[in-house]
Amino acid sequence: MQGSAGGCRWRCRRNDPSRGYTTAARPTPVATAGACDGGACVICLESDPPHIQSGCACRGDAGFAHVECRAEAATHRMTQSDALDGWWKCGTCGQEFTGAMRLGLAEVWWSTVHHLPKDDKQQFPAANILALAFQEQGRYPEAEAKYRENLRVARRGLGSENPTTLDTVGNLAALLSIQGKFIEAEPMYREVIAFQRRVLGPEHEDTLRTAENLANTLVRLGKHAEAKMMHRETLAIQQRVLGPEHPTTLRTAASAASALLTEGEFAEAESIFRKTLALQRRVLGPEHPSTLLTAGNLTSTLFCQGKHAEAKAMLREVLEIQQRVLGPEHPDTVWMANRLAEYVGAVKGTADSAK
Repeated sequence: MQGSAGGCRWRCRRNDPSRGYTTAARPTPVATAGACDGGACVICLESDPPHIQSGCACRGDAGFAHVECRAEAATHRMTQSDALDGWWKCGTCGQEFTGAMRLGLAEVWWSTVHHLPKDDKQQFPAANILALAFQEQGRYPEAEAKYRENLRVARRGLGSENPTTLDTVGNLAALLSIQGKFIEAEPMYREVIAFQRRVLGPEHEDTLRTAENLANTLVRLGKHAEAKMMHRETLAIQQRVLGPEHPTTLRTAASAASALLTEGEFAEAESIFRKTLALQRRVLGPEHPSTLLTAGNLTSTLFCQGKHAEAKAMLREVLEIQQRVLGPEHPDTVWMANRLAEYVGAVKGTADSAK
């Protein structure tokens, strides 16, 4: 099925980065801090009680640990080196945690610091990580309430142009975009990027991330020309400054392909999706949320070109991973299951009408 922008109703799932600027690249992981079959905890070496997948880039049983063990490790690291990142980042592979490990650590951290003074150095990052974890679980009302609370605290204590305040604006804008509140998100992104270009420069990673988010929002608002130009400019800078295999570069490439899909430029979108997916599978792993998102959007491009068999096979593969990793009730899993049902129904309807 070839067509123009209006000729195919199979559209992409947007990759609106879930963290904005201070903690993680997109994410969307497992629904419960629960059971993942595998080896023992890499910290305490015990397999009972059931361990949990760490949600990082470590392969095999190197990616398993108890939440409590990682919380103890984060606390130890903080007391030894004054570093906080053990609460959200794997010390082995360097990738930020996703899924149940993210949520579990965020809840433990917040429970230990929420009573501290508002100006304590742990207060704001712990609150931000918790909001992000809620967002990744699809618990959007809780995430939005937390982000708005964080923003009130930051504006009151730090001022409107403090980088931490603007990071929080970006985080809230990203969440609003995920919920389809694009009109509210656009001016927030423009506020942040104006400051970042002036203070950080146009090639800073945070500036580029905001540009990508703004471009995605512009696509959804129908401002395609500005969005396409911003995607191309951002991707060119990222490829030069960060490298073509950097996770942020790959996310922007996928976003650019999604914009092309929205405009009906299916062949070019397919080419970019395939190249990006191959790199994401190698760099991030086949079960990373960004990898799954790109694969899901590639199926839309394939379906729009009449490549139904390949689209359904890939969609079933993605759905199987999501059901296992994210859980059957996660918004991304539900969305993908609905998409598969629509594909199957559409193909059957086409076949019946051809008889």
